[in-house]
Amino acid sequence: MKLELRKTNKKICKDLIYISAGDRETFATYAADNLSARFDIAIFFYGKDQRRAASLEKQASIFAVGSGTKFNSYKKMLEKYPALAEYESVWICDDDIIPSSSEIVNLPTLLKKFNLKVISPAHSSQGKISHKIMLTCKGDQTIRYVNFVEMTCPMFSSNALNQFIHAYDGSLAGWGVDWWYLNFFKADDELVAAVTDQYEVINPYDNKKQGSGREIDKFMNTEQRQLQWFRVMKQNGFKEWRHNNFYWIFMDSSHKKVSPEKYTFMKHLIPRPARPLVKSIYRMFFTSNNI
Repeated sequence: MKLELRKTNKKICKDLIYISAGDRETFATYAADNLSARFDIAIFFYGKDQRRAASLEKQASIFAVGSGTKFNSYKKMLEKYPALAEYESVWICDDDIIPSSSEIVNLPTLLKKFNLKVISPAHSSQGKISHKIMLTCKGDQTIRYVNFVEMTCPMFSSNALNQFIHAYDGSLAGWGVDWWYLNFFKADDELVAAVTDQYEVINPYDNKKQGSGREIDKFMNTEQRQLQWFRVMKQNGFKEWRHNNFYWIFMDSSHKKVSPEKYTFMKHLIPRPARPLVKSIYRMFFTSNNI
């Protein structure tokens, strides 16, 4: 893939949003206008509209142009600009998601509080739902520990992401990258991944987007991307598994205390290797009632 790094500013925030953006982007502009007080904004622009590119470059903290897909471009940018590794969290996003609330800026707080490797806001029923586990669940739960977080807009702890990117060889054009990082994190055996229903995004239907067709399909069609993943999965001994919510945590509005009467402990769904950790969390909740 091609990548030309054009702009890097001094790191201001502890957390980074990384957006792979094309000519029809909406979220890169939204993030620059509304989220830059909480995040530094890194944009990889793969479009052809030079006026849009110039506008985004002016607003971004870090800006690059080129061709390629989201995780592959992040891997390449990290090679060219190792300072990316210094952030506490990196939120890797598609360019068209629509946050339902400005409170989504608090997503890094949950990632760090629960010592997660990856977290995602839930996906609103107003948009496309590719995996049911991502659909917003009704209720006042703060997070759901899960074994699957899709790649639309996952937020990673930098340590976890850097380790994954070092292991990831860039051989996928999108399809299966989520399964790769979930296998790498051992997400079916350990409590490292979560979805929060406190914050959600709309993932627009393809026919609601400007223009026609998906940008990724212009790069490589779905069948070819699937075949890539199946080949990589076989070569590396990766697995796909049934999606599960392991258990849910309820907290008060300040995100400081857990409510014991609302705490759901679904022991039968928790992977056996993770049960010692669950027991320690459980004891902490019910003895101090504090996180």
